[in-house]
Amino acid sequence: MSFSSINKTTLLLTGVLLILIGLITVLYLNLNHQATTTDGNQVSSEQARQELLALRESDHVYGDRDADTMVVIYSDATCNYCRWQFMELLNLVDATPAGEVAFVYRYLPIWNTRSEVSTSEVYAECVAEQIGDDGFFMYHETLFSSLPPRERLDTIDESFMKYAAENAGSDLDELRLCVANFNNQDRILSDHRSGGALNIVSVPQTFVVSDTEIVDFRRSYSEAVFRSAIDELKQ
Repeated sequence: MSFSSINKTTLLLTGVLLILIGLITVLYLNLNHQATTTDGNQVSSEQARQELLALRESDHVYGDRDADTMVVIYSDATCNYCRWQFMELLNLVDATPAGEVAFVYRYLPIWNTRSEVSTSEVYAECVAEQIGDDGFFMYHETLFSSLPPRERLDTIDESFMKYAAENAGSDLDELRLCVANFNNQDRILSDHRSGGALNIVSVPQTFVVSDTEIVDFRRSYSEAVFRSAIDELKQ
């Protein structure tokens, strides 16, 4: 075989290889552009994200449930940055005209225990069962303000939870019974599952959600940063 024939064969094989690589890349990107919804249907990732972040009846909301923009945070009480982010989002809603922005809080553990519920999550749900979302957010505001600052906690002492629940207006006798007999784990685990479906690997992770667009923030940011993102979505 001549040298020129070898070169032609090499070029041909190289061309075929490049075409195969291109086809595999396109296939890979198409597969990764899809996500599975809870009913098993394959949809575009953006559509799946909209479905997962859509307001649920069971969601805890600070502000108007019919607000134009929802800010959804996945958070863990043991995470210092989550606690700081929580306060910033409260300030954001408080400083915004009613009906424009609401804040949705969802649970997602910082540790790899997403098939379990934590004691602080149970306390929060029991407070919410007694006195609704106002109590739920007051519980967290008090709890987060009481915990040691700038510290990542392995666990939270239950005395902090009782203090926060009482400050939120919870009846402690009813609270004790609710915590001891809590049977609504799936309410909490549904947050864990949706966080997993969104591929969240660390918290806090926050999503600014409008009717047509989602902007996500993978660390903690100031109120001003979220306000800027919301203003851009309105344009």
